[in-house]
Amino acid sequence: MEIDNRRIKIPKVGWVGFHKSREIEGVVKNATISYKAGNWFASLQTEQEVADKVHVKTDAVGLDMGVKFFASLSSGIQYEPLNSFRRLESKLAKAQKLLSRKNKFSANWRKQKLKIARIHHKIANARGAEKEGLAPFGRRCCALQRLQSNLAI
Repeated sequence: MEIDNRRIKIPKVGWVGFHKSREIEGVVKNATISYKAGNWFASLQTEQEVADKVHVKTDAVGLDMGVKFFASLSSGIQYEPLNSFRRLESKLAKAQKLLSRKNKFSANWRKQKLKIARIHHKIANARGAEKEGLAPFGRRCCALQRLQSNLAI
């Protein structure tokens, strides 16, 4: 597999342009190409030597992902929920209602289905981004983190 500045050579496909979000470090071992909500994504797996990092702090924190609060730290800090679904709920309902009025498998039906997929993709990405946003906080304050995301009812 070859990578040249802003394009990648995929076997049986050829050269494909891509947006390089950061420099590729190490030797590329594998590439996974996926299609989500009208967009193509390439995930590159690399192999590299990384030295073990030693954290200067010795304390630990527990992180609980919940329903009432997005996350609660064992130190008492609580993060409000993002409510990405509630924010886009009316837009999603309207798009689904429009889809129900289209002739199944027509060109307009496919376009509307893609719009719905994009809304679902936004909802999923918003929660993932919020979860990733908490990670740097934990790395700065504590040496050890424990994540608990199961729901006991």
